[in-house]
Amino acid sequence: MIEGNSNGRKWFTALLLSPGMLFTFTYLAVWLSTNFYLDHRFRERLTSEFDTAAGKQYRLTIGDLDTSLELSSLTLKHLELIPVSTNSKELSQPIRIDKLRIACPEIGLFLFRPSKIEMTTRQISQQLLCRCRAAALSMNHEPAPVQPDR
Repeated sequence: MIEGNSNGRKWFTALLLSPGMLFTFTYLAVWLSTNFYLDHRFRERLTSEFDTAAGKQYRLTIGDLDTSLELSSLTLKHLELIPVSTNSKELSQPIRIDKLRIACPEIGLFLFRPSKIEMTTRQISQQLLCRCRAAALSMNHEPAPVQPDR
């Protein structure tokens, strides 16, 4: 009876240490770490970069940040772009975006290459500013080519 129990443990240990399981656990750890970083640090960096790029004309609030399972895109949910006006009589309506998916193939490298973070925050801020300039916005944005600045 003891030999059967020991044999099952060996099989279970071999399964856990197999290359497929080790890759899966490592990938899951990188994905979870990336999402944790996005929720805690990247949100602050993106908000401050957007404020700088917008020239204090808009304030950005982000409800949720998420990445795809393939680590190839960034999804921003419940965005609000609030116009900041110096004249209190002119209060513009905030721009609300329920879901915005942005292609970001280097998101998996954020934990390993900090230089990618700065470049990505600048690109995302520019894409958000392009959406601010376009007056008509729908509530659910899917990836689309962004028109260049003129």
